[in-house]
Amino acid sequence: MRKKLASLILAPLLLLSSFQSLANSYYIVVPIPGRAESGGPVNPGTSPLPNPPSEVDPEDIEISLQPHGAFSAQSGFTFNFDFMSILSVSGAPDFRSSDVTFSVGTADIPSSHFYQVGLPSGIGMSGSTLAGTPTVQWLDTYHFNVNATYRGKSTSQRYELMVQQAPTLEAMNASIYAKVGDEVHFNLASSVHVADYGASGTLEFEVRNLPPGLTFDGHMFITGRITAPGDYSIQITAKYRGLSVTYDVPVELSQVQLSLDSRIELVDAQYEDIFGGYYYYVNVAPYAQVTGDSGSGEFHWSFDTPNSMFALHHTGDMMNATFDNMTPGVYEFPATVTYTASDGYEYRSSTVFVINVQPPP
Repeated sequence: MRKKLASLILAPLLLLSSFQSLANSYYIVVPIPGRAESGGPVNPGTSPLPNPPSEVDPEDIEISLQPHGAFSAQSGFTFNFDFMSILSVSGAPDFRSSDVTFSVGTADIPSSHFYQVGLPSGIGMSGSTLAGTPTVQWLDTYHFNVNATYRGKSTSQRYELMVQQAPTLEAMNASIYAKVGDEVHFNLASSVHVADYGASGTLEFEVRNLPPGLTFDGHMFITGRITAPGDYSIQITAKYRGLSVTYDVPVELSQVQLSLDSRIELVDAQYEDIFGGYYYYVNVAPYAQVTGDSGSGEFHWSFDTPNSMFALHHTGDMMNATFDNMTPGVYEFPATVTYTASDGYEYRSSTVFVINVQPPP
């Protein structure tokens, strides 16, 4: 009985001794809730443990600014360029752009009246960006250095900035010369002068006070036919790249008026024994009246004879009509008069002449 009891007491002690021996040779890892061995999250929404910072040897870091063609800016307009876009850094796997410091230095070249050393007024470096609005009013080129520093390593590169003059927009002395009823085609671009040596822009126009019969296409042209005489002046507003100018374009409307009745009855044509036919002549000059011409113009008549037996001859202001053995009666024929005014414009009007051919006595 005593031997059995001793065996029961000794067995647990031997087992405990075995576990202690195992513990001396092996580690037992017990998972902790919310933590993974790899450092990644076990439960959704948990963050991994931070990795220790890598060791970077400053001697392995290389930094350089790439060359760039001449930058172009224009006085009065915003300019910006981020030099981070042409910065090259190697040997720093944990590189952060916020650790780079940029500055502007003076280019190591002699001053000259052909260019400037430094930056133009209104331009400066902010962080990694060269930005601002140049205020100089003349064309010039500026030479400057950009310096970049990262973890004790520095680099420098020389660049050029060409500043163009500010654009100008001026109204020209323009007029529209026309006469009532004639076609008008006026290009508004001819009424302004644009000087722009930088980026190209678009001319825009606003038009007011158009004469009756004229229209604006919304872009560049005024077209149509002026339908009534009067004193007209069109107001124009031109806009270009933030500039604006308002001016008037007078309409020099010819005051010449040509009047001709639409139907004119001539006196009776009498029989004349001239080559066996009727003969009639009349001076048509009094039938066409011109007003408003400061000088003297010229008339020209044209006639449409409706019958081969009816011959019409005109010389200057004289019209001679010959009726070759025509039956007595009333005859009509259309006529058109063209008046060339002293200002070079032509005016036309039409009528119908009526002649009553009388029988021979």
